[in-house]
Amino acid sequence: MVTTWRGHPYWISVAFFLMLTAMGAWVPSLANIMKEKGAGGLVPLAFLAWPVMSLISPLFWGALADRKVEAQKLLAVLVMLSAVVLFVAFWQFGQGLKAKWFVLLLFIAAGLSAPTFSLLTQIGLTHAKDQESGFARFRVWGTIGWVFGGAMISFVFKADSEIWAGLFAGVLRFVMGLICFFLPATPPRGAGKDHDWKSVMGLKGYALLKERNMMALVVTTVLVSIPLSSFYMYTPVHLKDLGFERATGILTVGQLIEVAVMLSMGFILKRFRIKTVLLCAAMISGVRFSLFAVSGYTDTSWTMISGAAFHGVAYTLFFITGQIYMQKRVEAGVRSQAQALLSVATGGVGTLIGTSLCGVLYRFFVDTKGDWGGFWLSLTAVSAVSVLFLFFAYQSQKVVPKKESVK
Repeated sequence: MVTTWRGHPYWISVAFFLMLTAMGAWVPSLANIMKEKGAGGLVPLAFLAWPVMSLISPLFWGALADRKVEAQKLLAVLVMLSAVVLFVAFWQFGQGLKAKWFVLLLFIAAGLSAPTFSLLTQIGLTHAKDQESGFARFRVWGTIGWVFGGAMISFVFKADSEIWAGLFAGVLRFVMGLICFFLPATPPRGAGKDHDWKSVMGLKGYALLKERNMMALVVTTVLVSIPLSSFYMYTPVHLKDLGFERATGILTVGQLIEVAVMLSMGFILKRFRIKTVLLCAAMISGVRFSLFAVSGYTDTSWTMISGAAFHGVAYTLFFITGQIYMQKRVEAGVRSQAQALLSVATGGVGTLIGTSLCGVLYRFFVDTKGDWGGFWLSLTAVSAVSVLFLFFAYQSQKVVPKKESVK
């Protein structure tokens, strides 16, 4: 029983709130900030920072949390270091730093921050009394934070295209790092066991792919994440083309819907099979991009805003369900690596492919033809592939804790 304020589970909610407030402040604003500074051509490269660094960083640090270091202490250090680099990057960019050096600093910040989301997720899942609804009650504060961050940037600071968005995010991340020292103690569950070089490098997580449904989940996560990259990169740009100057704030409609869905996760997961929930999420993801395509062909704003609302539903049903499924199926000693594997699929492989593909599609459809409809329609097709793959690859079964070791 927790008897002191330090180590109380409510700090997990505070950490999620600050982490997503910071992200909601600068990620949707980045493309417009760089275009305002004359560096629009480097936007795809800037958005590659997170996926490239996510290919290795989460697994390595996740393995460290499984073997040697308390997760909350590791999280605190990584968050504060990444906050300092992020703040310096935007500050110097505002002072005239060349765009290529700004992007390099974003890569360094990404290398430090890429593992933080999976580490905080693991802490939340470890200390949730009921993983279906208890974790969602922690995580929903992250969604509220994203809404708050976007609203602050758009409607208070009016800085959708201003350096202040990144500076605000850097300060918030540093405060979050301090808060992390008050999170519940989460000692390594794999301590005292024999560890080979694969464990040290965090490669044990890849052994999970030997199980069919794990493989289906991870591959589908990659497929869903490919078009998702465009949401953060180009939805604010499209909204600005439609005449919306406060795109960052408008996109928070998706997070408002996400709050309601997040609070319903316990009800949903106790009444529907995992495959059903994941399939619905993947299909809703496709609906989101089809609505964006309608907006592109008709120049209507309500379809764009409706698509943003569907984003909150699709994101929560797919990614939160995947995290809970992974926690229940995997042995305790590799759970940080398992969550890191999902981070690699989402923020690494999927986003890397998606950022590159979306950059090509944007240049082909929008830069040369002004065809937003064709751009979004092509991403709707990618979403359809994810639905078909999941339908045929995933075998329905009850989710029970995995007893045997994962080797």
